[in-house]
Amino acid sequence: MNGRIMVRPHEPQAICGEKPPFNLPESFYHSGQLTCIKVSDGWLIGKDDTHYGGDLSWFSNDGRHSYSIAKCNVRGFTRLRGRIFMAQGEAMLDRDFGGIDELVKDEHSSKWIVKKFAELPSCPWLIAVDQAGAMIIAGSFSLSKVLLTGETVTLIEPEQLMQQFPGRYFAPSSIELLDDDTAYIGMDQAVVEIRHLRSKPTIHCHVLLQTG
Repeated sequence: MNGRIMVRPHEPQAICGEKPPFNLPESFYHSGQLTCIKVSDGWLIGKDDTHYGGDLSWFSNDGRHSYSIAKCNVRGFTRLRGRIFMAQGEAMLDRDFGGIDELVKDEHSSKWIVKKFAELPSCPWLIAVDQAGAMIIAGSFSLSKVLLTGETVTLIEPEQLMQQFPGRYFAPSSIELLDDDTAYIGMDQAVVEIRHLRSKPTIHCHVLLQTG
């Protein structure tokens, strides 16, 4: 705002995205984080839970009917030019992987299915969409761009972020794009500015926050 970076504390939420008008059954939700998106015939609800296992399910508009679509840790949804994409992956101990999938209706069963769309260099944490319709993905120690062709372009290599944050885990909590050429990524105790997304991105640890 007015050339300044405005910072506010991150408040984790149990349910992200659009909120369904019904309570989820206890058999579906034990712990972790839920991400929901409204679709034409109901709701797609993803669960990110590394302890009990992730899940992507469809629920009817009243929540009375449902079916499981895939077993994965859902990190987020985004709508892009009439299509629905899902970020999924896991970052725990020695495991760090992820990808972008497209969610479509099966032409025979009319049920929702997952189509693999793009691989990512690490587990996705946040999705932003630039003006050209590309997805900017902030992951654990990576920043990537996913084009609508399914091509993945790594903007920031893991080694670059590890040098900036030695001995710490890069866990983004928010992302904002400025003119499609600068990204501001909020994380614990820092706001990271990444400039020149269109050419040769550079990292600047811009704001340090005091916690505790």
